[in-house]
Amino acid sequence: MLENLIPIGQAFIKLTIMHLEEIKAEMKTFRDFYGGDLLDVSEIDSCTTKEELRQIIVKHESHMEMMLADALSHIEKFKKKVGLNFYQ
Repeated sequence: MLENLIPIGQAFIKLTIMHLEEIKAEMKTFRDFYGGDLLDVSEIDSCTTKEELRQIIVKHESHMEMMLADALSHIEKFKKKVGLNFYQ
């Protein structure tokens, strides 16, 4: 893993550069907020580019956004059911 400081105006940002195999290893152990993993390990192993790995993360991110939308809709329906949806 390489770390570079990139100047942005008067400040610096830290840019971490990982090799493909390092990214794969991190992705295999990653757990989201709810404890879920990204995908089957074999799909991660079959990736040959960083873009393919990025797409796995983007797909999981979209899945998490859908789960959040479903959860918020569910609680909204409950608030309406019990008549408490007037508080904002």
